[in-house]
Amino acid sequence: MRSRFEFSEISAFVFSLVSLFLLSGCGGAATDEYGRLPVSGSVTLNGEPLKMGTITFVPDPPGPVISEAFIADGKFHIPQEISLPVGKYQVSISSVEEPGGGDVEKIMNQAIVGTELVPEIYNTKTELSCEVAQGSENIFHFDLKTR
Repeated sequence: MRSRFEFSEISAFVFSLVSLFLLSGCGGAATDEYGRLPVSGSVTLNGEPLKMGTITFVPDPPGPVISEAFIADGKFHIPQEISLPVGKYQVSISSVEEPGGGDVEKIMNQAIVGTELVPEIYNTKTELSCEVAQGSENIFHFDLKTR
């Protein structure tokens, strides 16, 4: 037979669990001081997905957050935790020719000195830009041409 004391302990425990559950959802998603948003997209070179490279976003005008991502098989993604706040950005894209058709993982883990495949108007003298906006998917597509 259950005593009144046991019932109140169980009730208090259940009440505590329910309260914790409800309060944990009240704060919303964690944000940083910059209000970063996830960014993703694709990069093609002469109509083909860029096999491997990097994409860099620099605030325009200059600001505190610069972000960079690897491009693999024409796709890139920057998760919210390390991404960009709302604003305009200059975009630069680089891809260095693979030495001897080597292993992609090995190449990504070492410094590469090789031939740049992407014209300078897309990297060192970039003409690319984008705007990260609140309420937008922030998916960007860059179609680069060498000719």
